[in-house]
Amino acid sequence: MAARMSVIATAVQALIAAGVSGDALVEAIANMEAAQLAAQRRHGHEAPRRLGISAQEWRELRFQVFARDHGFCQYCGADTGSDPQCDHVVPLARGGETVMGNLVTSCKSCNSSKRDRLVCEWVR
Repeated sequence: MAARMSVIATAVQALIAAGVSGDALVEAIANMEAAQLAAQRRHGHEAPRRLGISAQEWRELRFQVFARDHGFCQYCGADTGSDPQCDHVVPLARGGETVMGNLVTSCKSCNSSKRDRLVCEWVR
C-alpha cells in the first residue's frame, strides 16, 4: 500500500506534471506552506478560547482522541493522514461539551459537511 501524500506533495506533483518552472514551483510551495502554517496557527489559538480550555489542554485532548481513534475518520473510515480533525459529536452550538466522550477523529470532508448538526441529522 502506497503512503498517503500530503496536500502540498500532491500539489507539487501536479505542478511538475504541468511543466511549471523551478522558480514558480519554489514560489508555489512557499505560498502553500505559508497558508498551511497560518491555518495551523488559527486553529491552535482560536479553538481553545472558543472551547473554554487552554491551548495546551486542547492539544493534549486532540492527541488523546487521535490516538484512541488510530487516525481514522469515525464517520467514513478514511485514514486522516497528516490532516486529522477533531469533531464534537454533539456540536458546541447544540450544547455539546469538549470532553473525550464527545470528540472523535474526523476527516476534513466529513467535519466540514457535518458542521453543527447531530450525526442523525447529517446525511453524507
